[in-house]
Amino acid sequence: MGQSSGHLVCSVSARTEAVLALIHSLVVVADLLDVPVEQVAMWRDGAGSPSPEQESRLNDLARLPSRAARIFERMGARNWTFNPNAFLGGLRPIDVLRTRGIEGAEVVLAAFGAAEQLAYGG
Repeated sequence: MGQSSGHLVCSVSARTEAVLALIHSLVVVADLLDVPVEQVAMWRDGAGSPSPEQESRLNDLARLPSRAARIFERMGARNWTFNPNAFLGGLRPIDVLRTRGIEGAEVVLAAFGAAEQLAYGG
């Protein structure tokens, strides 16, 4: 289960949109959240509310786009997400999310941190 602390300020719809903007697939996001595709579409459209567990997962995923935006431009973030990554042992970040579920978000966030250090020489 996710490690989110507290609730994010933005709406469920805004968090869902942010995740979709990075991943570009209702099917993949639904798979990562372990919900039907229709549920993700409803949240995106501002209808319905996730259960506490689903909201925790959504919060974990919603941290990824904001972290990516700090390091990459929009297309750079998408390319980074769908290309092999040395920090992840040659795996693509999207595959880490798919195979490790929501726990993969923490691993991908660590890879973002490594990329951020490289980008800013930290």
